Amino acid sequence: MRDIIDGKVDINDVLIIIAGTDFNPHIDIEWDSIWKSYHSSPSVFSSWNYPVWGSCEDADEQRFRDLTIELYDSGRIHQPRKFGSPAVPQRATWLEAILLSSELENNAAAKIAWEHFQTVAGLTNVTIDRDYK
Repeated sequence: MRDIIDGKVDINDVLIIIAGTDFNPHIDIEWDSIWKSYHSSPSVFSSWNYPVWGSCEDADEQRFRDLTIELYDSGRIHQPRKFGSPAVPQRATWLEAILLSSELENNAAAKIAWEHFQTVAGLTNVTIDRDYK
């Protein structure tokens, strides 16, 4: 998010953001909680997110919210917590995973995410093993 605001990343280059949140940016009370948590210091989460949004001016809030709404409405913010995943902050920017076929057949959300991952991986130089069992 910050890199888009700062002009380091073009929003059109963003396929998806996997967020550790569970909120709707259209709902004022939910947005207020996110902004305060990610922008204010001290925060319960400050060791994870304060360096990212903490130096932003209060006046930047509407820019962040507008961007968040644009990404949210276009389906480019995936929030695993909405589907029961725990909120565990991760420092990794890329996660490689292999899911068993049996797991994919039993978990519709995982199957969709895996198919999307395969699409994104196909845009790289990675050789995709579509027959993995």
